[in-house]
Amino acid sequence: MFRDFIRAFSQLLSDRELRRPLVRSALLSVVGIVLLSVGLAALLPWLVSGASALFGLESLQEGYQRWDGVVNGVVGTGTAVILSVLFFPTLCVSVAGFFLDPVSRAVEARWYPDLPAPRDAGVVEPLVRSVRFGLVSLGLNLLLLPVYLLLGLAGIGVLVFWAVNAWLLSREYFEQAAFRRVSPGVADRVREQNARALWVEGLGLAFLASIPVVNLVTPVIGTAVFTHFVQRKGLFKS
Repeated sequence: MFRDFIRAFSQLLSDRELRRPLVRSALLSVVGIVLLSVGLAALLPWLVSGASALFGLESLQEGYQRWDGVVNGVVGTGTAVILSVLFFPTLCVSVAGFFLDPVSRAVEARWYPDLPAPRDAGVVEPLVRSVRFGLVSLGLNLLLLPVYLLLGLAGIGVLVFWAVNAWLLSREYFEQAAFRRVSPGVADRVREQNARALWVEGLGLAFLASIPVVNLVTPVIGTAVFTHFVQRKGLFKS
């Protein structure tokens, strides 16, 4: 795990071919955070109402409705921004599809120059896969949001958050890297055989994705890390 991350970060600092997609990825991520914050701010009344009904917290709903308009807006916006940080791993999954090929090509050119040409997956396949998995990730994190908040009171909510998103991120980034080399069926079998190692690698990404500002590098680093993972395991060299 550490070797893959060290190689990814060292190349990011020294290779222009990685820094270019990093700038584009960061800009797209910032736009995504803004849109996500606006969307969550609009959904916040429904989220409060749902949590109140689910857990019998009528006082939460009543308190929210009594807030002064300005306070309501400030608190609601602040809460939406915080929630957008929680959902950043989901954004990473979606953004990565736009930068898969240039990042993977740069990593393979530097560290694995003797590899044969990758499988031609086209442009639509990785993007559709990223959007689909992004929606799955968003839905799962929304479903588990009350669990994160309740366990957060016990000090373990963040651990559950990292564990869940480690699985989500590792699966998506592995598939993106593997599908460049083999068919989805072969990649699925390899993923099942290496599930634990993949989750550990994804745990590093989930931690990275939860740190504001630093998390902007996650789509590029995640793609680079799992390109290394695929080759380090000797899975798809030919």
